[in-house]
Amino acid sequence: MVPFLALQAYGIAVDAACPGKKASEFCRTAFHDAAGYQTYTETPGHNFSLNAMFDKIDFVKYEELLIPGRRAPENLATNEIVLDCVRKFSDAGKPIASVCHGQIIWQLQAA
Repeated sequence: MVPFLALQAYGIAVDAACPGKKASEFCRTAFHDAAGYQTYTETPGHNFSLNAMFDKIDFVKYEELLIPGRRAPENLATNEIVLDCVRKFSDAGKPIASVCHGQIIWQLQAA
C-alpha cells in the first residue's frame, strides 16, 4: 500500500491488481506488532482498493513490477499465472521489486 501511494504522489500511474479479484474490490492489509510478546501478532489493517483486474492486464505495457510482501506471497506463489507474469518481466529485463517475502515469488519463477 505504501509503495502504491508513494508512487502516485510523484504522479506515476500505478495499477494494483490481485488474481481472482475485480477492480474496485478490496485486499485486506495487516500490520504486525511484537507488543512485548515472543512472537508477533497480526492485526487487520486497511482495506486496500484495487484499480485493475489481474486477468485483463496486458503486462507488455508495464514498465516495472512490484511484488507485495507479508503473507501475500504464500498464496501468490502457487498461482501459475502470477509466476508466468513475473517470468515475462524477468525475460524482458524489466525491473522487478519485492517487499519482504515477495522475493520468494521472484525466486520461484526462475526455478
